[in-house]
Amino acid sequence: KVLYPVIERLGLNARLAPLLGSSAPLPSAITYRYLVETMLRVESQRSSSLIEINVYAQDPRLGADIANEIARTYSADRIAVATSDQSEGLAQLRKELAAQEGVVSRQRDAVANQVRRETEWLGRKESAQRRKSRSRIGEAADGLAHGVVSHLNAGARALGIREGDRVQGVVDALISRA
Repeated sequence: KVLYPVIERLGLNARLAPLLGSSAPLPSAITYRYLVETMLRVESQRSSSLIEINVYAQDPRLGADIANEIARTYSADRIAVATSDQSEGLAQLRKELAAQEGVVSRQRDAVANQVRRETEWLGRKESAQRRKSRSRIGEAADGLAHGVVSHLNAGARALGIREGDRVQGVVDALISRA
């Protein structure tokens, strides 16, 4: 995972071929085995992602190139793994958030429907109460009007006004006698 990209990027198949007596580039598997068995010693620190890379080469520049490229490749791989884990975690959190938003939406809709039903019920109850109140007011007004007419008729009879006379005449007669 780390060494094969290093072999590719640094062209180690061709660069290490003369060390093994070959004029043609080596197959990547042979270059890999030669690096691991002869040139490299990699140690990881306990409870850490730090590694110690030692490269043994006759050409110091080649050794430094290999060590630095291994470090860059390893670092990029660790970052990719961490990013992948974070991306998976983030994707899972997004999925859970969507599910929770669905629950909240359904609950909000249920509450809105309940409020709508209760409002309609209260409206029907209020309408019935208004009709009942209007009916009572109407009955009271009818009773009051009947009482007023009865008193007026009694007053008219007492004054000697006949039943067929206009109401205005009754009122005028009552006022003039008062």
